[in-house]
Order: sequence, then structure tokens, then C-alpha cells
Amino acid sequence: MYRSLLVLFAVVMVSPLEAQTRRPRPTSFPLSVTISGMMNAYGSRAFLDTLPICSDVNCIDYAFTRGLGVGVELQAPLVSTFGVAVGADGLTMLRRLCIPGGNCNTGDRVLGIRARAQLLARLKARAPVYFGLGVAGLRIDPSTFELQTAPTMDFGPVLTIGADFVAGTRTYVRVAWHSYFLKTDNTGLETFPGFQTGTSHDGVIAVGARILLRP
Repeated sequence: MYRSLLVLFAVVMVSPLEAQTRRPRPTSFPLSVTISGMMNAYGSRAFLDTLPICSDVNCIDYAFTRGLGVGVELQAPLVSTFGVAVGADGLTMLRRLCIPGGNCNTGDRVLGIRARAQLLARLKARAPVYFGLGVAGLRIDPSTFELQTAPTMDFGPVLTIGADFVAGTRTYVRVAWHSYFLKTDNTGLETFPGFQTGTSHDGVIAVGARILLRP
């Protein structure tokens, strides 16, 4: 009888431990897809010197107007509190030219397709805030500048800070800020004296729905 009680006691003590070891650990970045709307603010793409030394009062500034866009992103778990994500955005914007004195004019409408791949991380598995670091590319059609005759490609790093908020059993509201640092494509501009391209800082705020593809 005592032996039976000891066996029963051992089974009762071991069963919760087995259940605990079998319980899946929380995943920081479960497999999911996010569909977002976004507002884009574009940095300067190039300057044209009107004097030998370029300054705020004698340079023509080439950029884009702020514009809307839509995007989709696929996210997957990696290890621990890390994950990976790939995304693509469709954009529309107007060319903008600002002459010395702050007078700006808009030009042709162009379309952009932007893609990115990032490593994601959270400080804790259940934390709503996450961070991302990766690379991105922006294809602009017909081109960034009127002087260029073919679509252009800008490349560079992207930094992200975002947060997820529970909206349903398999749905989250995702808010994210993306900072792109893209090297302007200067193809076809090498022969124009005084034309200087550089690295633009594009800021993007995106709000969308993240839907779990796997429970």
C-alpha cells in the first residue's frame, strides 16, 4: 500500500513538470502578414550649385513632395526574441525643385516601389515594442530627375521602431516608424557640372493590421 502511494505521489509531482516542459515558449515574431497604409516624407536627393560653393542661399534643391503609400510585410520567427521580415511598398510622389530663397515648385508625378529586408528584435518576448535593422531599395519610375532617361534605383540601410497592439485573437494593430538612408542613383548625371547627389533621409510612418498566419 505504501509503495502504491509513493508511486501515485511521484506521478502527481512529475505530471506538472512534463506539462511545463512541453508548453511552447512564447514567440516574439510569429509567422504573420501586415498590410499598412503610410505617409512618406522624402529627404533631398541632389543639389545644383549656382556658385562655386554650395550653401542654403545659392543651391537648387531636388527632392520629392510628401506622399501616401501602401505596403505589405511578411514576418517570421528566428531564434529567441529575434525574427526576420521582408516587405514591399507602393508609392506615389511629385518631383519638387526649390530655388534659392525658399521658392519651391512641383513637377511630374512618379511612382516608386520600395523593398526591404530586416532583422527584428524585442527586449522581451511579450513586449509590444520592437526594433528593426536591415537594407532597402527604392525603384523610381520614370526616374528621380528629369535629366535621367531611365528608372533609378536607390539603396541603403533602414532602421525601424514599432509597436503591436492586440485587436483580436489573431489580429494586431501595428504602428511603425521607418528611417531610410538611401544613396541617390546618379546614373546619367556625371556629365552635368555642379550637380551633387548624396544620401537622402526618408521618414515613413505606417499604420496597419498584422494578421497571424499560424496560431
